[in-house]
Amino acid sequence: MTRPSSGSSPHRVDDPVAARLLLDATTREVFGCFLDRDRSVREAADLLERDLDAVLYRVKRLRAAGLLEVVAMQRRAGRPVRRYRAPHPLWFVPFEALPYADLEETFAAMARAQVDRAAHASARWLARTPWAGYLIGRGEDGQVWLRGTREAPTAGTSVEPDPAQLGHDDGPLDVALDLRLTRAQTAALNAEFWALAAKYAELGAVASGSGGNRLLYVTSVPLEEEDRP
Repeated sequence: MTRPSSGSSPHRVDDPVAARLLLDATTREVFGCFLDRDRSVREAADLLERDLDAVLYRVKRLRAAGLLEVVAMQRRAGRPVRRYRAPHPLWFVPFEALPYADLEETFAAMARAQVDRAAHASARWLARTPWAGYLIGRGEDGQVWLRGTREAPTAGTSVEPDPAQLGHDDGPLDVALDLRLTRAQTAALNAEFWALAAKYAELGAVASGSGGNRLLYVTSVPLEEEDRP
């Protein structure tokens, strides 16, 4: 997960239509195929392993918003093939350009897209497995926990957590913790998660080179009294 070079000068996006396109995860994935390189729609669809017409639809919208341009016409028998490229390598979308009422609505919309993807994928995966429901109890540290279980416990049966149920297999992993940390501990937590994300972004890119087969979405935010459930 590398950042653009420091010498890149970002192009500011003030058009709400263009800003919304760039903040849409699927459209941004298509847009990314044309950053710093030119490609045909077919090449982008093959890279992303997506339907050609679906990619073409998003390319047309990106071009209409000025986010892509035709840089070459590739000759072939029949109609020439257009090759597209983003006119700038780095883009800046100011908050005020986004078509939302305020920052809370902005972040909610962005987070909801990832949560919806995760919920859909988790439900599909769990439907193919023997997972039966949730166990709720108190751990040795005094914290109340909620964990998925593969079998429905019967009366008089003791239940010991299965390591495979705690994220040690290749299924969904969902952790939500309310923590009380110092500023130094919080900085360390954020740094560790960033390093982990960077590590696996690099490993995933080497392994696949195209569309991903796993979603990692991590949120660490400071809470105030009004944020408590």
